[in-house]
Amino acid sequence: MLRNEWGFKGFVVSDYQSVDQIYSAHRAAESLAEAGKKAAEAGLDVELPHILSYEKMIALAKKGQVSQEAIDFCVGNVLRVKFMLGLFENPGAEPALAASVADCPEHRQLALEAARKAIVLLKNKREVLPLSRDVRSIAVIGPNANAIRLGGYSNQVVRVVNPLKGIRNRMGKRMKVGYAEGCSVEGDSKDGFDRAVKLAKKSDVGVLVMGNASETEGENRDRSNLNLPGVQEELILQIAATGTPAVVVLVTGGAVTMGNWIDKVQAVLTAWYPGEEGGHAIADVLLGRSNPGERLAITFPKIMGQLPLYYSYKPDGRGHDYVNLRGEPALFPFGYGLSYTAFRYSNLKVTPKTIAPGGSVRVSVDVSNTGRRAADEVVQLYLSDLYGSVSRPNQELKGFRRITLRPGQKKTVEFILTEKELRFLHWHMEYVV
Repeated sequence: MLRNEWGFKGFVVSDYQSVDQIYSAHRAAESLAEAGKKAAEAGLDVELPHILSYEKMIALAKKGQVSQEAIDFCVGNVLRVKFMLGLFENPGAEPALAASVADCPEHRQLALEAARKAIVLLKNKREVLPLSRDVRSIAVIGPNANAIRLGGYSNQVVRVVNPLKGIRNRMGKRMKVGYAEGCSVEGDSKDGFDRAVKLAKKSDVGVLVMGNASETEGENRDRSNLNLPGVQEELILQIAATGTPAVVVLVTGGAVTMGNWIDKVQAVLTAWYPGEEGGHAIADVLLGRSNPGERLAITFPKIMGQLPLYYSYKPDGRGHDYVNLRGEPALFPFGYGLSYTAFRYSNLKVTPKTIAPGGSVRVSVDVSNTGRRAADEVVQLYLSDLYGSVSRPNQELKGFRRITLRPGQKKTVEFILTEKELRFLHWHMEYVV
């Protein structure tokens, strides 16, 4: 399929140790040599990261137990790509050039822009954000405030601006910024609680930078629940109990359940793992220098027992409800996100109403910024099939546009739907409309 039907001309590489795991994990071969033979004859060109199975094929090849044609095929695929890349004519590199380009000012500016645009505002009670100019002191609290969190497999030897540093850099002399770690990401010690609570009591607002780390999520780091690890939730509750407005900033790679504390805090942001300029981006959003405009690309459940929970489920015969959890299933649904301003949609048009095969439909809508701040809005287009010859998802995202609007500005956003957006895979594995 890969080579003959799809016309793939490159070479195929195994994932980490997956060839020897044909023998050691899946037990579908009686030896490393047989695992290598099966993989090579199936068309796998390169074994990574170590040559454990393929090196043992030499002996099998000499005995005629591995096809010479299969070996030539694998080697040829690799050599062809190397020739295409010019590696035989120019195998060298220029380290000085790499050093002058990597992490240059333009790259850091791009990292800052990406981090700003990725932050999602999930809650903003009484518009506590952006922080008003009346705020003179901030308590920055939490295990992810003064730490480098870049996500799994990320290089730590880079100039990273963590949230605490970013807030201090952006606040300047305007606000007093205090810091208390409070607790670790996953430990059970509460020794730092008292200091954090005292700092919160004498501050105008508490910014709680919580979440995960490479120790609590990532490859081989599955968790049995999505609550914040360790005693972080208890720390949030104690800070909220001081009466100081609490803003939770989540530095994490995925969804977090918040049932134990969401009603006790005034605002929640999720910054994901925001990269080397993430601290500045978080501070910019807190201060209103950047208006959060991103929308969720995943669903945040209320509790773990609801999973899997996603936006495009197919209708079925069961009720999507629980005797002890009624109403809207998601804490924050796919596509959700708040802003520091407000938008109004009007003048929705769909033309033409009917199309022939090969035709297209234009969907347009006017979007107005009715607030007082310039901001981004993500206009999302969903389709629902009222009837299908096979069961269809209740809704499907078919397009989105991120636009920037000044206060009072209006833009017309349009989407063009073609057969590609309207078709679906039938039971006989062919696309139909």
